[in-house]
Amino acid sequence: EHFEKPFNYSRANNVGVKHASGDYIVFLNNDTEVLDPDWLQSMVMFFEDSDIGAVGAKLIYPNGLVQHAGVILGPRGTADHVMREFPNDIDGYGGSLSVTREVSAVTAACMMMPRSLLDKLNGFSTDYAKHYQDVDLCCRVRELGKRIVSVSSTTLLHHESVSRKTDGYDLGDRALIVDRWGEAIENGAMWLVSTRGVHIGISTTGLSLN
Repeated sequence: EHFEKPFNYSRANNVGVKHASGDYIVFLNNDTEVLDPDWLQSMVMFFEDSDIGAVGAKLIYPNGLVQHAGVILGPRGTADHVMREFPNDIDGYGGSLSVTREVSAVTAACMMMPRSLLDKLNGFSTDYAKHYQDVDLCCRVRELGKRIVSVSSTTLLHHESVSRKTDGYDLGDRALIVDRWGEAIENGAMWLVSTRGVHIGISTTGLSLN
């Protein structure tokens, strides 16, 4: 399908889903490089748990620093990647770069979801012009009671925005995500570090340990 300007990331992905087959859909930017041969198996296995709604990978910049290891709501008044520009060869905050853990959202630069769930949610919202489509989708996934995990053992190289140069930050998208998910952003949806049955929950309103 031909896309007229202005480019709409959500629409492009929704059209891709319409033409795709299979029980699970992977959204993958064309400016990424797969580093792990078993990356798909490492992601899809988490859907053996029916509570999981989306799975994301760890993305690193060409210089070896972390670009994405999950997204949390609250930073910058909207959402942001955790541990951005941390060295990839360290354990990260509380060891969280070395464990798979639950997060508020994952980037659609590399995200896997069940086809049935995508269909139920009608895919990405085309109301967003440039930003936050993936955060919005993940918020709707969580609204259904599903969980989202970032897989530390699956790593891809991400040449962020190399294939399509950015043309600035869209304030309309920012206003839209805040309007739709302002309460969740204000409350600070959990960023979870889970290891050996211990769950550390960090939010803008405090810390819980179970």
